Amino acid sequence: MGGTGSVIFQHLLAAGVKRITIVDSDSVELSNLNRQFIYRKNDVGTPKVMAAERYAREYYGDDLEINNLQKTIRSVEDVEDIIGNESSFDLAAICMDHPTGTITDICQKALLSKKIPCISGGVGIRKGFYGPIICSKQVYKEDLYDRQHGTLYSFGPTNTVIGALMAQEMLEYVAGLDNHATTFNMNFERYTLVAAKE
Repeated sequence: MGGTGSVIFQHLLAAGVKRITIVDSDSVELSNLNRQFIYRKNDVGTPKVMAAERYAREYYGDDLEINNLQKTIRSVEDVEDIIGNESSFDLAAICMDHPTGTITDICQKALLSKKIPCISGGVGIRKGFYGPIICSKQVYKEDLYDRQHGTLYSFGPTNTVIGALMAQEMLEYVAGLDNHATTFNMNFERYTLVAAKE
């Protein structure tokens, strides 16, 4: 529930999504507040998943079904434990940055083995990427964004842009609307959004 994930969470709730599973192992830190807008100063020290649920219930009511899991994901087995035998997941967003360069592949492998569509995205200070929504073990392009050399830094405005675009893709997919089957790379220095070359 970092910069990008928390923005997606906000947009999904605002669009009326009532059933959400959130996974994060961290607690809110003061340094998060410049880009993770669902948290408040008095959330510092609270597990992010608990603070995120507090935000959701405060703004969107108690009729939400929020499954908050304070867990670290390092392996396919970790993701499989979260999924369990459930087939009730409509879509998953992968917004984690650790372990750097491998977390997206780890999550995609587990999710696609259970036929759960997923979208990934990430952002730094100058560049970001999102998409595509992958629905099966269809071919997806490797290293359309340089995940191996991703940045550890992020910035509120860039997180908001990428998170909002990911939320749009997710909502269009769940609604059955035509969605983009490509990865988009965003360059915040040039203000360009470009479909990645296949």
